[in-house]
Amino acid sequence: FSVSIADKKDSKKDTLNNIVRTKEFCVNFVDENMAEGVTISAAEFPEDISEMNYNGFGLQESEMIKVPRISQSKASMECRLVRIIDDLGSFSLVIGEAVILHIEDELIDKNTGYVLAEKAGFLGRLGGADFCTIGEVRTVKRKPYSEYSEVPR
Repeated sequence: FSVSIADKKDSKKDTLNNIVRTKEFCVNFVDENMAEGVTISAAEFPEDISEMNYNGFGLQESEMIKVPRISQSKASMECRLVRIIDDLGSFSLVIGEAVILHIEDELIDKNTGYVLAEKAGFLGRLGGADFCTIGEVRTVKRKPYSEYSEVPR
């Protein structure tokens, strides 16, 4: 799994510094109800002040890593750091191995085991104050290899 973290004006963000220090991180999936809290978390708080005091989110222990996860998140991934690419200008690309996924049961299709994306209502963080939604979900059925005709050579 990868996440891009922008620098502050004059230093690296605490999020990146914490990942470097602990070699672990959580990716917490957010929905519309969490957008304001996520935006608050992105403010440039002083290093000794936690945004958790302001964003309205609670923390809960993770199962496989020491870093806690956001209790309001309908889904989260506990990750271990694999690599950081930090020569990308004002961004660092953090690559991690997801070691466990937590997701609310009602967001899983009981027949397929797939995530019910539209029901989940997850937001994507685009940067700055911008988010995106999943939007329309299209299904394109795969056919088995046996149904393909031979490719001419």
